[in-house]
Amino acid sequence: MSSSPLPRTGLWMPAEVETLRAMMATGATFVAIAAALGRTEAAVGNKANKLKRAEERADVPAGARPSTRKTVERRVPRRIGVRLPPTVPADPLTVAPGRPIRLLHRPSSACCWPLWGREKPAPGEHFVCGAAVGTRIGKGGERMLDSYCPAHAATARGKGTRVEREAA
Repeated sequence: MSSSPLPRTGLWMPAEVETLRAMMATGATFVAIAAALGRTEAAVGNKANKLKRAEERADVPAGARPSTRKTVERRVPRRIGVRLPPTVPADPLTVAPGRPIRLLHRPSSACCWPLWGREKPAPGEHFVCGAAVGTRIGKGGERMLDSYCPAHAATARGKGTRVEREAA
């Protein structure tokens, strides 16, 4: 049974680093360098990249050196068209003169726009608009009942994008 020597792991000795630099300068491949040093090809490649980055950093003056902290790029959602700000009436509670009803007793055909302010109402005293709801087009293209009457839907959603306004 023959035992093949395993590639070395761990720290790089200064002599190995000099051999790596010299062989890279002659144009040797990572495979050839790894065989000469008794390391894996991945270890040689990683060390070569670290040396290259260290040399690049050494060329930049200390004050002009970019931060080594990782920055998180925040993805900004892409918008199609221009969204206009929603039209908010002076008093949204009086937009649609529906018959106020309790939220728990609201049928699906009644607007569920809340008629309470910032303060929390007493239990069972949650009143909603109650006017007849409009319709909208669902995801599958079918028409379905909206949650709000047309006046409150316009308040909640605004005028929409240019493309949405042209389609209507």
